[in-house]
Amino acid sequence: MSTAFAGSAMTWERLLDTWRELQVPEGWRPELTAEAIQMTPPPGGKHNLIADLVDDALRRARPAGRGIFQTLGVGIRATGSIYVPGLCVVPRDAVPDNSDPVPAEHALLVVEITSPSDGEHDRKKKKWAYAHGGIPQYLLIDAYDEDGPAVSLFTEPVQDVYSRTVRVPRAAGRDRRAVRGPVGDHRVLSRCPPTGRSARRTRSCGPRSRATSATRSTA
Repeated sequence: MSTAFAGSAMTWERLLDTWRELQVPEGWRPELTAEAIQMTPPPGGKHNLIADLVDDALRRARPAGRGIFQTLGVGIRATGSIYVPGLCVVPRDAVPDNSDPVPAEHALLVVEITSPSDGEHDRKKKKWAYAHGGIPQYLLIDAYDEDGPAVSLFTEPVQDVYSRTVRVPRAAGRDRRAVRGPVGDHRVLSRCPPTGRSARRTRSCGPRSRATSATRSTA
């Protein structure tokens, strides 16, 4: 277990019990960490339109047996956190039969769509947590980036840090093109090997071509 969670008095089993007992209003998204419980209200129309574009792009790229989910919890034991990403791609046979979150090691891709209130959280804490969980690909759609709206794909987690970043600026009214950049041009998910409960997991199955288009992440 990472030192990120090892010092907490709350055990992972207790965190799971708390998750199972949550009473969540329909459409709301809970987030649970060792420090707090946060509830996010249902997203607005713009968020849902972007999510639909991403879903459409991913359906053309996902390997057989993978599902695209918008309300699935992802449990990151290393950091003691459970998040519900905007979207995530997970092998269908890895999705629990009950309300438990899917373990992070089964997630192939998580997607977050920022809002004015949670952008910093998505850029830093969730990126940190997803890398600690070994999730091979994190797609961040950020309309509120201080350097301008952009879509960023973080891949190849090494020592709990994403070592590769592809960033595509998103011009106003060009959401579809920006989404297709990291999802289509870099073939997100197309190289992921078969994954299931009994399969050995590959830490990084993200794109390794077009290295000249990538920049190295420093955080």
